[in-house]
Amino acid sequence: MTGARDHDGFRDLLGPYALGAVDEAERDQLEAHLQGCAACRWDLARLVEAADKLPSPPRPPDELWRRIVAEVRASEDQPREQGHG
Repeated sequence: MTGARDHDGFRDLLGPYALGAVDEAERDQLEAHLQGCAACRWDLARLVEAADKLPSPPRPPDELWRRIVAEVRASEDQPREQGHG
């Protein structure tokens, strides 16, 4: 997910960032935001502390991982269906 973000958008990235699960553009944007946001820096420190205590899940083979990432990114580009009711 790229583009302009507000404060809440950056806060939503803190967890994935702490787990190393953001792309380069997201990382760069968040790190720029963190320079001027003490609240997000504090929240990130708590998340990193918690993430460090998590066991590392096994990572799938590289080719499978690339396919998973490609599928997730492709699904993000698809319009989401909204329920009618």
